[in-house]
Amino acid sequence: MRKEGRMIDRKFLAVVFVLLMAVAVSQAQDQQQKAAAGAKAKSGKTTTDKGPTLDETMNWIVNSLSVTTPYYYHLPDIHVILSHRYQYTLTKAGMCSLRVVTQYSVTENPGSTQSSTESSPTTDYNVNLAELDPTSAAVKPVVLPGDSPKSQNPFQLTVSKTNTSTSGFGLVLSDESLANRGKVALVHTIELCGGKKSAF
Repeated sequence: MRKEGRMIDRKFLAVVFVLLMAVAVSQAQDQQQKAAAGAKAKSGKTTTDKGPTLDETMNWIVNSLSVTTPYYYHLPDIHVILSHRYQYTLTKAGMCSLRVVTQYSVTENPGSTQSSTESSPTTDYNVNLAELDPTSAAVKPVVLPGDSPKSQNPFQLTVSKTNTSTSGFGLVLSDESLANRGKVALVHTIELCGGKKSAF
């Protein structure tokens, strides 16, 4: 009986040992996965199940939306043509932050002997993408005065801050396709950065 009891004890201990080893291995794998996810987040490699990484999307935004947008319109009542020009320079100011530098000028009657140009002060600000509401991103045509053809209308890309009506980001772009692609890229980036929908 003692021998049988010892054999049962040894079998029981062997089973317990195997179970404990399985739990330890599982915990080690979980810790490795969490560590890998943390390393990706710190290096800007954060991803969702679909789509490019945060770093890849930020690079696309910086390279594709740093553009110059010219447009003009005609005011027939006062015989004036006004030519507007936006120049945007976007750079990464952090993993989830963009620096936006905007230069704006307007020229009256370009090409004429009485042409004159006025430039506004350069604006320079940072955008924390985590503070933006991804559902607020919108692309709308800019309605121009006068008799200018609608085909020349530029498009405004805007995103508001979460829980406010304050604009957190805005660009005027001459190409509707680029504006829509920019909207998709911004929404993806904001979501990767943890931006939330406004509560109201």
